[in-house]
Amino acid sequence: MNTQKATTRDADWREEQANEQRRGVLQVGSLVRVISYGPFRGLRGIIRTVDTITADHQDPFCFYLVALVGAHTKEPIWFEYHEVEGVT
Repeated sequence: MNTQKATTRDADWREEQANEQRRGVLQVGSLVRVISYGPFRGLRGIIRTVDTITADHQDPFCFYLVALVGAHTKEPIWFEYHEVEGVT
């Protein structure tokens, strides 16, 4: 693979990450708490994947694949952006 192409892809990826941070999108590896009403409310987990939908909206619209701690299911679960909050 061409080194210049790899560098360009790397720069594009870093720029997209910076844009997501400015929009308030949580990053992979972030610790979160489930705040939606349902069986997982109050559980914490770690974001494994972020799937952002590109649109001309002011608010971010994305889904988080979260590996929950203390849940009966061992598989990560998808949550909408408003169903989880970052834990500091």
